[in-house]
Order: sequence, then structure tokens, then C-alpha cells
Amino acid sequence: MTKHLRPFGIAATAAFAVGGIASGQIGFNPKVDYPIASTPDQIAIGDWDGDGDMDLASTCDGPERVAFHFNDGNGVYTFGYNLYLTSNSNPKGITAADIDGDGDDDLVVVAYGHDHIHTLENLGFGAFALADNFPVSHGATYVTAALIDGDDDVDLVVTCRDSGVVDVLRNLGGGSFGPATSYPAGADTRGVCAADLDQDDDLDLAVASHDDEELILFMNDGTGFFADGIHHSMFPLKPESVVAADLDGDGDMDLATAGWSVQFGIDELSLFFQMSPGTFVNGITYPTLGTDPSYLFAADFDLDADIDLAVVNESSDDVSVFANDSTGDFSLPLLFATGVDPGHLCGADFDGNGSTDLVTTNEAGGSISVLMNLDRSAFSDLGFALGGTHGDPTLTGIGTLEVGMTTTVDIGNGLPGALAYFVVGYDRMDATFAGGVFVPTIDVLLPCVLDGSGGHRFQDTWPDLFAPGDTFYFQAWILDPAGPRNFAATNALEAIVP
Repeated sequence: MTKHLRPFGIAATAAFAVGGIASGQIGFNPKVDYPIASTPDQIAIGDWDGDGDMDLASTCDGPERVAFHFNDGNGVYTFGYNLYLTSNSNPKGITAADIDGDGDDDLVVVAYGHDHIHTLENLGFGAFALADNFPVSHGATYVTAALIDGDDDVDLVVTCRDSGVVDVLRNLGGGSFGPATSYPAGADTRGVCAADLDQDDDLDLAVASHDDEELILFMNDGTGFFADGIHHSMFPLKPESVVAADLDGDGDMDLATAGWSVQFGIDELSLFFQMSPGTFVNGITYPTLGTDPSYLFAADFDLDADIDLAVVNESSDDVSVFANDSTGDFSLPLLFATGVDPGHLCGADFDGNGSTDLVTTNEAGGSISVLMNLDRSAFSDLGFALGGTHGDPTLTGIGTLEVGMTTTVDIGNGLPGALAYFVVGYDRMDATFAGGVFVPTIDVLLPCVLDGSGGHRFQDTWPDLFAPGDTFYFQAWILDPAGPRNFAATNALEAIVP
């Protein structure tokens, strides 16, 4: 549900551009390459050393290892160290998640050569150690982490291209995983994503079946077991990966993938829109303008409150970035150069300015490429979250605080169905309250009820009411019996009018 703030005399929370480019436009600085003295395959992002910025971990061959790069806080990376894996393991996929429940992100690495996964325990201060191995089907390539079976332990989903299956491994607690349950997923199974694809509040799976030229959807029964796959043809495209996001702004998850066809000489982005719970139709395709598209990443790159798409092109050494018009109609892409033979793509806010940056692994180039987003956000995260049922609730601002631009603030990770109070202040009071810190002064107080995923969205256009330099503070407090004194709180945000 979206709630408008204009009747209260203040527009929705937002973000703003300082220098850079205006909201609604996409731009990235030229790539910065960081050499890796072997072949990198895939990459994971997380705060490995606990200093509040995003670091990198890449799987590499020759020799087999995970290479760690650490962020200086401004998006500049320094090589840290290598964590060596077993010989001939041929590491491929990697993902970051708190698999042992101790509050920090561990790593899971797919050992293609040994048909198992490695778990790497986060020891703190940026150090990791090999923890355990768990068998998976032959030819494992990609891995993602998700809450699959309804408990609070993070489970794993692994695609196995040589055996044509997707394996689901349930977390038994403390980072130990039970035997894999395999589901047929087509010839040369590639990428996978987990999302609620049928609106029943559990996580389903979408898998890219490369050689069968289709997407296969697996619907969760609520306990972590999946029905037979639902097949969606992509002929003649051969998909490498798939992402889920609300592309058309109607509140449900859509799907995006990309592929190529030598026979027809095409390289295209392909969209699947959800028309009713669990039912998807193939929408429009767009040329990538690059060659051999593979991995995708979805984010609001231009800070206009809709989800844009980026696709890495392996043979043309670039990334295609598509801007969304907020209805799921995309512009022709802009191309941004990467290193040689980019294979994997992901993103996060590397320089702390509130916009999503990109990173690729360049297999033949022996490097990673970092592309910094030119947009800047008005929002600064002040911290002060107070944990509840699902840990720390979150508050995220999107937009530019430019007059007439869409501005958005999202509450996330709260207790589903709980009553929450969204607070807007023109100043800070930092008062002790209910075991936490109440940051904003109470100038606007908006009650709301969180949805089934523990979230709520406030959105409007920014009015011509405020002067440059005007500052606002935001926080949400949630009635939650698991929090101190029955309250949980989001982080607080500060935003400044440009």
C-alpha cells in the first residue's frame, strides 16, 4: 500500500543529486579495473570487515581461491588476501548470507569440480575460514540463499548445469545443511532467483534453462518443497540468468532474463509480467545492443522510484543498462564498457552516496571492473535501528528531492501486520525511548499497518515548498512484542533539499 504525505504539508521522503546528473537519467563513470592474477568467475558483495561499506569476494581459478577486495569507504578497492580452496575444485558461484545465525555474513562457494559447496565462516574483521562441505548434484554452477522452508535459517538453492537440476539444501541450524533435494530444471541449467511468484508469502524459484531455451518456475508449497516446474518458452533465446522485481509497479513480482541466438543473430532482454498469482506472460523484448548477454542485475539506478535493469554482455565487453518508465516499458539501453570477457554482474552502493553501483568479473581480462553511478541520493543512513521479530527493520529513501520528481520511503523487514508509526522531523532530538533512540523531532506522525512482508511504502511528488539546504529526519517505530518494551525501530534517515 502507498500512502501520500501531501495532506500533512510535506512530500514523500526522497533522494537528491549533488553534482552528477538529474533524477530519471542513468549514467556511470568509466570503469575502474582491479587486476586478479587468474580467472575470476563470480562475485559476492558484503561488509566483510564491519566498517559499514561494501567489500568484494570473487571466485577464481589458477589456483582455486576466493579473492577479497576491501573498500576504503569511497568505492576505491584494495586487494586484501586470497583464501585458497581445495585443488581442482574449480569454484564458480558465490553468495553471501548469514548461514550460521550469528549476525554476520558468511560465504557459500560452489565447487564445480568436486560436486559440492564450501561454506566459509566469517570470523570477523574481514577474515574467513573454510567451515564445511556439502554434496550437490553434478556440475553445480550458481547458488543463491533464501528462506525457503518457513523457518528463520537461511537455506541454499544450487543450479547444476551438467545434471540439469536445481538442488535445494535446507539449513538444519548453525550453518549445517541436510541432503539436497533435486528438481529437474532442463538442459544446461544456469542462473536462479528466489521470489514470491504466486503471492502466497513464501519464496518460489525461477531457473534459466539455457539449452532448452526457457524459464522454469517452481512454486513452493510453504514448507520448502516445490511442485513440478512450469515451463515458459524463450525460443530462440538461450538464457543465462534471471531476476525477479516489480517491473510494472503493480505490487507483484515480474521476471527479466536475457539471451542470445546464433541462429537468428539476436541478443535480447526478455520480460515476463505477472498477470495473476503465479501466471506470467512473455511481454516485450529489447535488443541489448551488446553481444552475448548473460547475467542481469535489477535496481533503481536513476533514483526515480522504479526498477531498472542491467545486463552484462560477454563478447562485446560492456553492460547494457535499461531505464524503466515506471510502467515496465524500458528505453533502449545505454552501454558502459567493462574489462575483457565479463561474465558476472552485481551491484550495491559502493561509495555511500545512496545510488547503486555495478561490478563485473572479467574472465579473460583477469580483473574486476567497478562502475560508479553518477546519481547521488539525498539520504544518509544515521543508524539507530532497534531489533524486533526479524532483526533490524529498515528504512530506505528513493528519489532526488527535486521539485516534481517522485519521492519514496520504504519501511522493510518489520513484523508483518504490525502497527507502525512513521515519523518526520525538521530536527533531531535523539531521545532515549523503549530501549532505543528516537531520532527525529515529532513534526509529522503517520500511523500505518505493515503488509504481509513487513513493509509499507510512502510515495508522492516533491513539492515546490522548501528551500535548498532544508533538512528532514525520518524514522519508523513498530509495535513488536520481540523488541525491547514491545517496540522495534528502523534506522533513521537524514535528507537535505538540493
